[in-house]
Amino acid sequence: MDAAFCENCGARVEEGQELETTAEQAQPLTTAQCVLILAAFAVPVVNLILMFLWAYGTHTNENRRSLARAGLALTAFLMGFAIVVLGGFVLSVRLGFISLTGVM
Repeated sequence: MDAAFCENCGARVEEGQELETTAEQAQPLTTAQCVLILAAFAVPVVNLILMFLWAYGTHTNENRRSLARAGLALTAFLMGFAIVVLGGFVLSVRLGFISLTGVM
């Protein structure tokens, strides 16, 4: 018996069984939907919750899923970059290369 797996949710699909892909999941996002998604991504904490829900949800639009995954990757990169820059600044202050009082 040959078994396959659903590309959307990873569930096991037996031979002859229909895959459930709705037209809503494959439909492109409208401009208004993209604007609302980007506006939601601008709200702290809410953006991370929505990005994780949309990126790893089982019944979400494929384009929204890709946008959320890209947002998560960008957020992770920017947070890592900010930590490196902030760490370098703090280290420079601690070692005396930068003076916060203006006098060395």
